Amino acid sequence: MITLFRRIRQKLIDSGSVTKYLLYATGEILLVVIGILIALQVNNWNEQNTLRSQEKVYLGLILDDLILQKEENEVQRRTLSNHLSVEAPLTELIVSKFQVGEEQRDDAKKLLSTLPIGRTYGAYEATFLDLTSSGNLGLISDQVLKNRIIQHYQIQKRDREVINNNALNTYLEIWSKLVDRDLIVIAPNLERFAMDNKVLEFNHEFEFLDEELFENLSEEKNLILIQNVLAFKIAAARIAEIFLNNSDERIDQLINDLEIEISEM
Repeated sequence: MITLFRRIRQKLIDSGSVTKYLLYATGEILLVVIGILIALQVNNWNEQNTLRSQEKVYLGLILDDLILQKEENEVQRRTLSNHLSVEAPLTELIVSKFQVGEEQRDDAKKLLSTLPIGRTYGAYEATFLDLTSSGNLGLISDQVLKNRIIQHYQIQKRDREVINNNALNTYLEIWSKLVDRDLIVIAPNLERFAMDNKVLEFNHEFEFLDEELFENLSEEKNLILIQNVLAFKIAAARIAEIFLNNSDERIDQLINDLEIEISEM
């Protein structure tokens, strides 16, 4: 093709026709410009397809993270349910000043042992952190969807910090007070106990300490402490439940939106 153009150009030069040569040169320039524009357009299409493919991968990973977060919410909710279940029976013990028969002492100790126990609320946000740290958040082309994703993770971070700070404060502040006053006997396996307080078993070789324990529990100042501890724990659990319910609602909506967006790509 290039050889053909060269021959045509040479013939026009040899013919001495300036007008024809200028027309040819103009046409050749236009062909070059058109070729460049087509190449640029093809390159732009390729780049857009690459970015779209990257966006689809990221949206799929966010979808996976949201599903995992919802599963984590359910695990956390079951733990909170265990916490809330002790309110009524422990309140009865406080009212009775822990005056119970020997056969009920293990139940009373089990309820007391739930007070300092908490569970760290986990986060599944690796994809979002990658998007924000790498500057790839702009890959999400739907501005409304992008804003909702950002808003969800901002709220999720705030709520998680509140839940975990409450659990940490329960452990650091309440635990030491209960132990210092000899008001608690704790389970040997804290992780299992945090998930299911039914697994608690006491070492009955230490039952000789029960008399001192229940005598301490009957003192007014200790009853007030336990009542305050219980009130704090129940309030924290109910706040956490609200956060989890709100999180599930946001996640359900985002999962639906992401599935639609991905299916249309």
